[in-house]
Amino acid sequence: MQFYHESRKPLGTLGYLFECTIQHRHGRSIFVAPHVHEYFEILLCREGAFRLETGDAPVHLGVGDLAVIDPMEVHCTYALDKGENTYMVLKFVPELMYSAEQPLYELGTVSAYMRLRASHRRLFEAREVESSGMGEIMERIFSEYTAQEFGYALSVRAEIMRLFVKILRDWHAGGAPELPDAESMAQLQRAYEFIEANYAGEVTLDAVARHCNMSYTAFSRFFSKHAGRSFTEALLLTRVKKSMRLINSTDMSITEIAAQTGFSSTSHYIRCFKAVTGKTPLKYREAERPHGIKVK
Repeated sequence: MQFYHESRKPLGTLGYLFECTIQHRHGRSIFVAPHVHEYFEILLCREGAFRLETGDAPVHLGVGDLAVIDPMEVHCTYALDKGENTYMVLKFVPELMYSAEQPLYELGTVSAYMRLRASHRRLFEAREVESSGMGEIMERIFSEYTAQEFGYALSVRAEIMRLFVKILRDWHAGGAPELPDAESMAQLQRAYEFIEANYAGEVTLDAVARHCNMSYTAFSRFFSKHAGRSFTEALLLTRVKKSMRLINSTDMSITEIAAQTGFSSTSHYIRCFKAVTGKTPLKYREAERPHGIKVK
């Protein structure tokens, strides 16, 4: 599937951490072309009907239904009704769920949900959305976001946290995979910290395993189980995300960025970048500039 990367709003703007808008379309048509972004996205159908397509089976939304889309998940939507088709869309970055003083077990809950996306529920039907209060929360978020009265950002963040807790609890009650204990979570954290500190150089699974005092085989199984992806995938995603920041904030060449973020060659970097974002690094840089992100 061909897709594009929807850029994150510039730092300091209203939509950098979250945004909530109403989108509508008259008649049957593609609503949003296939794309990915770094946000969670929640859709609440207000009028008409939609089909949401991801890597899973298509999901159909009627009035009152709510859908949840994970960060960096390729998706597109189609308007299905001959008349008006309207939904509320809430986007927020995962970082909104974290704080420096968060207890490890809370961090583990959020991290586990983020990484074990195969077990996520995609659709909440209208009756449940109403009885759980999720619809009311969405409406309050939209009201606060549009009115922008004093302290609205705190209010929106609190409501997003409330909504996310409901999604987490539903995930857990629905038979979520076993969550890592505190010791496993601390070990996983050590692995990610090592990747963050060394991604620009040669990082091997064996080196990270030794850092965590585990054998190669045991660490490979451990990481895949608790991270929800292989070590190679995690390292690649880290490098691509770091390179995206350099593309946005510097005038470094693509070759320089590839070398500085740990890629063995420019051609390998371009292939990996396109596989993650749907664009080449140059196309991504061109797309960023009109949104106010200037190359220095």
